[in-house]
Amino acid sequence: MQMSIGENKSMNKDYIYQVERDPETLKYKITKWHGTVGEVTTYVEKRSPNKADLKEMLEHAKGPDRTMAEFAADCSNKNICELNDKVIAPPVFSRIIKGVGLKRPLKPALVQAILNNAADKDFVTPENLMRANGLDEEREESKSEPELKPFYGYTRAKNDRAVSDLKKALHGKGYEAYRVIQSEQFNYVGKNVPLRDDTPNKFDLNMDFDEVLRVTDKKGKEFLWGFVIDGTEPEDIGNGEVVLESLYYEGYYRDKEEAEEDVEDNVIDKNGKILLRALLDPASLKGIKISFVCQNRFWYNFAVEALKDIEVDTYISVVLIQDYKVVSEFTLKNKKDKRPKCILGEFREQDDEDRYEWDVMDINGKTERIINPPLGY
Repeated sequence: MQMSIGENKSMNKDYIYQVERDPETLKYKITKWHGTVGEVTTYVEKRSPNKADLKEMLEHAKGPDRTMAEFAADCSNKNICELNDKVIAPPVFSRIIKGVGLKRPLKPALVQAILNNAADKDFVTPENLMRANGLDEEREESKSEPELKPFYGYTRAKNDRAVSDLKKALHGKGYEAYRVIQSEQFNYVGKNVPLRDDTPNKFDLNMDFDEVLRVTDKKGKEFLWGFVIDGTEPEDIGNGEVVLESLYYEGYYRDKEEAEEDVEDNVIDKNGKILLRALLDPASLKGIKISFVCQNRFWYNFAVEALKDIEVDTYISVVLIQDYKVVSEFTLKNKKDKRPKCILGEFREQDDEDRYEWDVMDINGKTERIINPPLGY
């Protein structure tokens, strides 16, 4: 990383933290700058954030001499810290205190602001804050494990949360579902790596599933269900607009058409072997259903648009999970121009439902309404 952090005299500190997140692996890199010398530590997502621990972190960061609104103002003031490069609104901290929407790690800009503006820096350390945030320091031994480039920010933690929601949806429809750990067809080979596909097919088109469930329907018929799980965060609000988090980069929003093309490329290219096999060798998919799973409404709509004209003779669908439940599903049509009845959720070719929730909180003695974005897995 080619950059230089100045003397930072306004902070009157010996060090300053810079926090970044790799958009592909979702690993957090925290650089502790001493003048122009930086010490880098990498953190990997392991579990869901701990609400109680994050609340305690924030209370120590705010300290006894500031209100939450004053702490938010300090976190946004460049005169206090040169890396206060984002506006942090008080409602963001209010949600942490109330434990609302903490199923996903805090974003890098927020972690950076808390570390650099904390009143109690002995307690609010990167190690403690990231542990509460659901991440652990990356160790050398973990780097030797097999690891491939994740699909759209896929991680094992997100995988586990998505699987829990999918199983809940199946159970609610009267199906039994169990994770396939080892079988003749699919096997786990490493952390954050797609399952090894040993199913026979004519063209050596192996499928990269993130998870496979063994499902039994109401009549006792058993089949496998393979899932590709997308890691794009649920849609959030920025500059008064509802946007994909991935649309936002370095202070500007990418064009919607460009984002739609990116989703289409990733759906088609990264799952090309699955789709091609369904077209060329449908018999090899007998007893296997397939779903592409996401937690972002725009991603769902873009993916449906990319796949809506593809015809297959097997059950393939796009699934949207929000607020811990399957809210929409779209099945690809078969050669007879019919779409199989959705099993996991309500059929929707376009999901336009606004799942944002309004809340009320006290800010500097005034009652103000704030909006909470939807949760995902």
